[in-house]
Amino acid sequence: LVRILSYGAILLFQTTGQSSVAVLYIASFLSSLAVYDAAANALIPKWVHRRILVKINAKISGLVQFARFVSLPISGLLVGMYGTKITLEIIIVLFVLSLAALVRTQEKPAKVQRKQTWGKQFKMGLAIYKNQKILLILGVFVSITSFGVFATQAMYIPYVTEILGGTSAAYGFFAASFPLGYIAGTVIVGRLREPKALYPIMLTTLCFG
Repeated sequence: LVRILSYGAILLFQTTGQSSVAVLYIASFLSSLAVYDAAANALIPKWVHRRILVKINAKISGLVQFARFVSLPISGLLVGMYGTKITLEIIIVLFVLSLAALVRTQEKPAKVQRKQTWGKQFKMGLAIYKNQKILLILGVFVSITSFGVFATQAMYIPYVTEILGGTSAAYGFFAASFPLGYIAGTVIVGRLREPKALYPIMLTTLCFG
């Protein structure tokens, strides 16, 4: 719903001729919050067995990256052929369909033995990192690589349009090349039989990043 309103605001301001950089910044921020992915991932353990959770996560992650791989060039072509207004309308319709599917999702209420305060749950969460130091190390590496990715993403559009002299479609193909690595990674993770090998592999890939 937040994303629908964000893109709707861009469309409204553009239609009325009052579009500004501030509106784009705010809408981009609201539509890119990491809370959406976390909320979606929180449902997965309730629907699949713990034994196959890693493989299911890998398949879902690969499917998401494949969707990005396909959608980025399509988006670039749509912008180049029909302009931003029609493209925004299509995006909003897709989010409305996504919202309709989400509303139909039935989730059984979790059985809680005893209620715990937010502070106590937070301490329990910190205890996991205390006992599993590797998670803390991975978290630091992930934050560094994520910062680098976000910093470079801001340069993609001017790099493609100004340095390479490309169009919006060219930017779509350029941006679509990055999910290929994620797809390859999720295929590899999904085929791993030894769970203990996950941490060294994750750490190695983050070092390369």
